[in-house]
Amino acid sequence: MRPQILLLLALFLAVLPPSAVADSGDVGDPWVEIEDLNDPQIQSMAKFAVTEHNGRSGEGLVYKRLLLAKVENVDDTNYLLNIATDWQLPPATKCRPTRLSPMCFDNSPTPERPCYDALILEIDYPDGWELVSFDKAPCYPRI
Repeated sequence: MRPQILLLLALFLAVLPPSAVADSGDVGDPWVEIEDLNDPQIQSMAKFAVTEHNGRSGEGLVYKRLLLAKVENVDDTNYLLNIATDWQLPPATKCRPTRLSPMCFDNSPTPERPCYDALILEIDYPDGWELVSFDKAPCYPRI
């Protein structure tokens, strides 16, 4: 009779959902989407990320618009921004800046207009933000 009890117990455990047997540990996504992409602080942060990236890399990216913003409050406050950019042409091109349009932009289909995910850490000192990463990413939503 003992083998029958073990068989019934094994069968019973096999049909139980995993959450009934052990804690699944699912606490959800720690990132919360920021609804107001026009918030001045979020806009400033996105422009800061592009400027900081240009300073580090020597690229000529120009901020175009913010496509997605998320915030994560764990130990520190982190922001994940999906930013659409454009290329500023170097001065050696045929572009002639005017008083109304002081910068030259590449409006041709190439090079592609890249989007980037910027990870920004909010800090108290010295400037308030630290650019942790700035990586090429798909545009969200597609532009």
